[in-house]
Amino acid sequence: MGQFQDAGANVDGQTSRYKLMGLAEHVGKSEQSGHYTAHTLRQGKWFKFDDEYFNEVSEKEALRREAYLLFYIR
Repeated sequence: MGQFQDAGANVDGQTSRYKLMGLAEHVGKSEQSGHYTAHTLRQGKWFKFDDEYFNEVSEKEALRREAYLLFYIR
């Protein structure tokens, strides 16, 4: 995956071919119970979506989530 990472995170200094635009996260004890949220990048800012609520979050907050699904743009 190194060839798809940002140059700063890539050992051989290549630039990204894809950019992370969003992620989905499940919060709960099992797949039978819990809650889903999403984080998306819009106009350079990260937002958290939780049912009908949403708010701006820092990039650090968004990227520390335990995502099970990632969305990239080429």
